[in-house]
Amino acid sequence: KSILTLAVQGKLVPQDPNDQPADHALRTCGVDMSRWGVTKEEERQDLPSSWTWIRFAGVGEQRLGKMLDAQKNRGEAKPYLRNTNVQWMRFELGDVKEMRVEEREEEELRLKYGDLLICEGGEPGRCAIWREEVPEMYFQKALHRIRPCDAILSEFLALNLQIDCQNGVLTVYFTGATIKHLTGRSLSTYPIPIPPLAEQRRIVAKVEHLMALVDALETQLSASRATAEKLMEAVVAELTTQD
Repeated sequence: KSILTLAVQGKLVPQDPNDQPADHALRTCGVDMSRWGVTKEEERQDLPSSWTWIRFAGVGEQRLGKMLDAQKNRGEAKPYLRNTNVQWMRFELGDVKEMRVEEREEEELRLKYGDLLICEGGEPGRCAIWREEVPEMYFQKALHRIRPCDAILSEFLALNLQIDCQNGVLTVYFTGATIKHLTGRSLSTYPIPIPPLAEQRRIVAKVEHLMALVDALETQLSASRATAEKLMEAVVAELTTQD
Protein backbone atom coordinates (compact mmCIF):
# COMPACT_ATOMS: atom_id res chain seq x y z
CA LYS A 1 0.00 0.00 0.00
CA SER A 2 2.85 2.38 0.83
CA ILE A 3 4.58 1.62 -2.48
CA LEU A 4 1.41 2.28 -4.48
CA THR A 5 0.65 5.47 -2.54
CA LEU A 6 4.09 6.91 -3.26
CA ALA A 7 3.79 5.82 -6.90
CA VAL A 8 0.61 7.81 -7.59
CA GLN A 9 1.81 10.84 -5.63
CA GLY A 10 5.00 11.34 -7.65
CA LYS A 11 7.26 10.39 -4.72
CA LEU A 12 8.55 6.99 -5.80
CA VAL A 13 10.97 8.08 -8.54
CA PRO A 14 12.54 11.49 -9.24
CA GLN A 15 11.10 13.80 -11.89
CA ASP A 16 13.17 14.52 -15.00
CA PRO A 17 12.93 18.12 -16.28
CA ASN A 18 13.49 16.80 -19.81
CA ASP A 19 10.22 14.82 -19.76
CA GLN A 20 7.36 16.27 -21.79
CA PRO A 21 4.67 17.50 -19.35
CA ALA A 22 1.68 15.18 -19.17
CA ASP A 23 -0.90 17.77 -20.25
CA HIS A 24 1.09 18.53 -23.45
CA ALA A 25 1.33 14.82 -24.30
CA LEU A 26 -2.38 14.31 -23.67
CA ARG A 27 -3.32 17.22 -25.92
CA THR A 28 -1.04 15.82 -28.62
CA CYS A 29 -3.03 12.58 -28.40
CA GLY A 30 -6.22 14.53 -28.96
CA VAL A 31 -7.48 14.54 -25.37
CA ASP A 32 -9.82 17.47 -24.73
CA MET A 33 -8.40 18.76 -21.44
CA SER A 34 -11.08 21.44 -21.18
CA ARG A 35 -13.69 18.67 -21.19
CA TRP A 36 -11.96 16.05 -19.07
CA GLY A 37 -9.94 18.26 -16.76
CA VAL A 38 -10.46 18.27 -12.99
CA THR A 39 -11.36 21.23 -10.77
CA LYS A 40 -8.99 22.28 -8.01
CA GLU A 41 -11.52 21.18 -5.39
CA GLU A 42 -11.51 17.62 -6.78
CA GLU A 43 -7.74 17.19 -6.64
CA ARG A 44 -6.96 14.74 -3.85
CA GLN A 45 -3.32 15.78 -3.45
CA ASP A 46 -0.67 18.13 -4.77
CA LEU A 47 1.25 16.81 -7.77
CA PRO A 48 4.64 17.52 -9.37
CA SER A 49 4.42 20.36 -11.89
CA SER A 50 4.87 18.00 -14.86
CA TRP A 51 1.82 15.92 -13.83
CA THR A 52 -1.84 16.67 -14.46
CA TRP A 53 -5.28 15.52 -13.34
CA ILE A 54 -7.78 14.03 -15.76
CA ARG A 55 -11.12 12.29 -15.53
CA PHE A 56 -11.09 8.63 -16.44
CA ALA A 57 -13.30 9.29 -19.46
CA GLY A 58 -10.36 11.12 -21.04
CA VAL A 59 -7.74 8.38 -20.76
CA GLY A 60 -8.76 6.61 -23.95
CA GLU A 61 -11.36 4.35 -25.53
CA GLN A 62 -13.60 2.53 -23.06
CA ARG A 63 -16.72 0.41 -23.23
CA LEU A 64 -18.61 -2.41 -21.53
CA GLY A 65 -18.66 -5.85 -23.12
CA LYS A 66 -21.51 -7.73 -24.74
CA MET A 67 -24.82 -8.40 -23.01
CA LEU A 68 -25.44 -12.14 -22.74
CA ASP A 69 -28.80 -13.17 -24.18
CA ALA A 70 -29.18 -16.76 -25.32
CA GLN A 71 -32.39 -15.91 -27.20
CA LYS A 72 -31.01 -12.96 -29.14
CA ASN A 73 -27.28 -13.60 -29.55
CA ARG A 74 -26.21 -14.89 -32.94
CA GLY A 75 -22.94 -15.82 -34.55
CA GLU A 76 -20.02 -18.13 -33.82
CA ALA A 77 -19.26 -19.33 -30.27
CA LYS A 78 -16.27 -17.42 -28.89
CA PRO A 79 -14.41 -17.53 -25.54
CA TYR A 80 -15.12 -14.58 -23.29
CA LEU A 81 -14.02 -13.12 -19.95
CA ARG A 82 -16.49 -12.52 -17.16
CA ASN A 83 -16.09 -10.92 -13.75
CA THR A 84 -14.70 -14.01 -12.03
CA ASN A 85 -11.97 -14.40 -14.66
CA VAL A 86 -10.51 -10.98 -13.78
CA GLN A 87 -8.49 -10.95 -10.56
CA TRP A 88 -6.03 -8.33 -9.33
CA MET A 89 -3.42 -8.01 -12.09
CA ARG A 90 -4.00 -11.57 -13.35
CA PHE A 91 -6.58 -13.71 -15.12
CA GLU A 92 -8.14 -17.00 -14.05
CA LEU A 93 -8.51 -18.87 -17.34
CA GLY A 94 -9.28 -22.33 -16.04
CA ASP A 95 -13.03 -21.85 -16.51
CA VAL A 96 -13.64 -19.76 -19.62
CA LYS A 97 -17.13 -19.89 -21.10
CA GLU A 98 -18.31 -19.12 -24.63
CA MET A 99 -20.85 -16.71 -26.08
CA ARG A 100 -22.08 -16.13 -29.62
CA VAL A 101 -20.43 -13.23 -31.45
CA GLU A 102 -21.46 -12.02 -34.88
CA GLU A 103 -18.77 -11.26 -37.46
CA ARG A 104 -19.64 -7.54 -37.39
CA GLU A 105 -19.00 -7.50 -33.61
CA GLU A 106 -15.66 -9.27 -33.59
CA GLU A 107 -13.42 -6.26 -34.14
CA GLU A 108 -15.17 -4.26 -31.44
CA LEU A 109 -15.31 -7.01 -28.80
CA ARG A 110 -12.02 -8.85 -29.36
CA LEU A 111 -9.35 -8.06 -26.77
CA LYS A 112 -5.97 -6.71 -27.79
CA TYR A 113 -2.62 -6.76 -26.04
CA GLY A 114 -2.52 -4.06 -23.35
CA ASP A 115 -6.28 -3.75 -22.86
CA LEU A 116 -7.19 -2.97 -19.25
CA LEU A 117 -10.19 -4.94 -17.96
CA ILE A 118 -12.04 -3.50 -14.93
CA CYS A 119 -14.76 -5.29 -12.97
CA GLU A 120 -18.10 -3.49 -12.95
CA GLY A 121 -19.48 -5.59 -10.07
CA GLY A 122 -18.32 -8.24 -7.61
CA GLU A 123 -15.27 -6.32 -6.40
CA PRO A 124 -15.78 -3.11 -8.39
CA GLY A 125 -12.54 -1.69 -9.71
CA ARG A 126 -10.60 -4.96 -9.65
CA CYS A 127 -8.52 -5.02 -12.81
CA ALA A 128 -5.96 -6.83 -14.93
CA ILE A 129 -4.11 -6.14 -18.18
CA TRP A 130 -4.62 -8.49 -21.13
CA ARG A 131 -1.30 -9.86 -22.44
CA GLU A 132 -2.77 -12.20 -25.07
CA GLU A 133 -2.59 -15.12 -22.65
CA VAL A 134 -4.57 -17.00 -25.31
CA PRO A 135 -4.80 -16.11 -29.03
CA GLU A 136 -8.46 -15.03 -29.07
CA MET A 137 -10.66 -13.61 -26.31
CA TYR A 138 -13.78 -11.43 -25.95
CA PHE A 139 -15.53 -9.92 -22.93
CA GLN A 140 -19.04 -9.58 -21.53
CA LYS A 141 -20.96 -6.61 -20.17
CA ALA A 142 -19.81 -7.13 -16.57
CA LEU A 143 -16.38 -5.76 -17.57
CA HIS A 144 -15.12 -2.37 -18.69
CA ARG A 145 -12.42 -2.49 -21.36
CA ILE A 146 -10.02 0.45 -21.47
CA ARG A 147 -7.62 1.19 -24.34
CA PRO A 148 -5.54 4.15 -23.18
CA CYS A 149 -4.26 6.81 -25.53
CA ASP A 150 -0.55 6.79 -26.42
CA ALA A 151 0.29 9.13 -23.53
CA ILE A 152 -0.94 6.73 -20.82
CA LEU A 153 0.14 3.24 -19.78
CA SER A 154 -2.45 0.64 -18.78
CA GLU A 155 -0.07 -0.34 -15.98
CA PHE A 156 -0.20 3.14 -14.46
CA LEU A 157 -4.00 3.22 -14.60
CA ALA A 158 -4.01 -0.14 -12.80
CA LEU A 159 -1.78 1.25 -10.04
CA ASN A 160 -4.31 4.01 -9.41
CA LEU A 161 -7.21 1.58 -9.30
CA GLN A 162 -5.37 -0.71 -6.88
CA ILE A 163 -4.52 1.97 -4.34
CA ASP A 164 -7.86 3.78 -4.64
CA CYS A 165 -9.70 0.51 -4.01
CA GLN A 166 -7.54 -0.05 -0.94
CA ASN A 167 -7.90 3.45 0.51
CA GLY A 168 -11.62 3.79 -0.22
CA VAL A 169 -11.38 6.58 -2.80
CA LEU A 170 -13.13 4.52 -5.46
CA THR A 171 -16.12 3.67 -3.23
CA VAL A 172 -17.46 7.20 -3.80
CA TYR A 173 -18.10 6.17 -7.43
CA PHE A 174 -19.96 2.94 -6.64
CA THR A 175 -23.73 2.69 -7.07
CA GLY A 176 -26.19 0.36 -5.30
CA ALA A 177 -27.24 0.13 -1.68
CA THR A 178 -26.27 -3.50 -1.06
CA ILE A 179 -24.67 -4.87 -4.25
CA LYS A 180 -22.08 -2.34 -5.39
CA HIS A 181 -21.39 -1.54 -9.04
CA LEU A 182 -18.95 0.71 -10.87
CA THR A 183 -20.99 1.88 -13.85
CA GLY A 184 -19.47 3.36 -16.98
CA ARG A 185 -20.94 6.74 -16.11
CA SER A 186 -19.44 6.72 -12.61
CA LEU A 187 -16.06 5.44 -13.80
CA SER A 188 -15.89 8.21 -16.39
CA THR A 189 -15.98 10.89 -13.65
CA TYR A 190 -13.21 9.34 -11.51
CA PRO A 191 -10.21 11.74 -11.44
CA ILE A 192 -6.70 10.31 -11.62
CA PRO A 193 -3.24 11.91 -11.67
CA ILE A 194 -1.17 11.42 -14.83
CA PRO A 195 2.63 11.88 -14.98
CA PRO A 196 4.72 12.26 -18.14
CA LEU A 197 4.86 9.04 -20.14
CA ALA A 198 8.58 8.51 -19.47
CA GLU A 199 7.97 8.87 -15.74
CA GLN A 200 5.08 6.43 -15.93
CA ARG A 201 7.50 3.86 -17.32
CA ARG A 202 9.99 4.54 -14.51
CA ILE A 203 7.26 4.28 -11.88
CA VAL A 204 5.88 1.00 -13.25
CA ALA A 205 9.38 -0.51 -13.41
CA LYS A 206 10.14 0.62 -9.84
CA VAL A 207 6.85 -0.74 -8.50
CA GLU A 208 7.44 -4.11 -10.18
CA HIS A 209 10.96 -4.25 -8.71
CA LEU A 210 9.81 -3.35 -5.20
CA MET A 211 6.85 -5.72 -5.30
CA ALA A 212 9.20 -8.54 -6.29
CA LEU A 213 11.34 -7.73 -3.24
CA VAL A 214 8.25 -7.68 -1.02
CA ASP A 215 7.18 -11.08 -2.35
CA ALA A 216 10.66 -12.48 -1.71
CA LEU A 217 10.68 -11.11 1.86
CA GLU A 218 7.24 -12.55 2.55
CA THR A 219 8.42 -15.94 1.30
CA GLN A 220 11.46 -15.76 3.60
CA LEU A 221 9.29 -14.76 6.57
CA SER A 222 6.89 -17.61 5.91
CA ALA A 223 9.79 -20.05 5.74
CA SER A 224 11.24 -18.64 8.99
CA ARG A 225 7.90 -18.97 10.75
CA ALA A 226 7.54 -22.56 9.56
CA THR A 227 11.04 -23.38 10.83
CA ALA A 228 10.32 -21.71 14.18
CA GLU A 229 7.07 -23.67 14.55
CA LYS A 230 8.82 -26.97 13.85
CA LEU A 231 11.56 -26.09 16.34
CA MET A 232 8.97 -25.25 18.99
CA GLU A 233 7.12 -28.51 18.34
CA ALA A 234 10.38 -30.42 18.71
CA VAL A 235 11.20 -28.65 22.01
CA VAL A 236 7.71 -29.28 23.39
CA ALA A 237 7.89 -32.91 22.33
CA GLU A 238 11.29 -33.29 24.02
CA LEU A 239 10.05 -31.68 27.25
CA THR A 240 6.87 -33.74 27.40
CA THR A 241 8.37 -37.11 26.45
CA GLN A 242 8.32 -39.51 29.37
CA ASP A 243 11.40 -41.64 29.92
